[in-house]
Amino acid sequence: MATSDIHTARQRKTKLQAWVSRICASARECLATNKTAVELTGVYNNLKSKYENYRRSCEHVIDVIEDDEELNVTLDDMTMYDNELERLLAQLAARKTSVSEPLYSPSSMSGQSASATGSNTTMKLPKLELRPFNGETTAWPEFWDLFHVAVHANSQVPIVQKFAHLKSLLWGEAAKFIASIPTTAVNYDVAIDRLQSRYGKPELL
Repeated sequence: MATSDIHTARQRKTKLQAWVSRICASARECLATNKTAVELTGVYNNLKSKYENYRRSCEHVIDVIEDDEELNVTLDDMTMYDNELERLLAQLAARKTSVSEPLYSPSSMSGQSASATGSNTTMKLPKLELRPFNGETTAWPEFWDLFHVAVHANSQVPIVQKFAHLKSLLWGEAAKFIASIPTTAVNYDVAIDRLQSRYGKPELL
């Protein structure tokens, strides 16, 4: 591979990474303020599109690097950056969902109660708040039970948004454990199975 080709590939990767980093700054600002679902969606789509371009440039750089030591250093740097981007995309997707409509709606349950008692008064339950899970095994059953009710079993939430919301609630060891799994609908069950096999074992609990 010609030196000029390697230099060109690295330059393109650097420029795209700088572009993505600028959008990341806007995304973090959106998460820190009360933005509408439309604004969050725009930032999410923009970041995801530029991130995909960046990933393709990274793959090209990997293809042209011939030195094994340099390749390992490059892969380590890319992995750290990718994990940060995946987390940010997951947080944006989760915030979009929570702004557009609550993840947990007790309306159907309230309707059943009103019908059973013959009353026109609808009882509303408080919104279910999910606390993050940091990898502590003893906290997994409570986290999973609440997540299952609020998100996993909610047929109105698209699978990819369930996955994004799950990632946004994981921290520390738990976040790293599935960080390498791309946030796509087909990988949601893979991530759940991996977490269950890690933290849901009866002998560990």
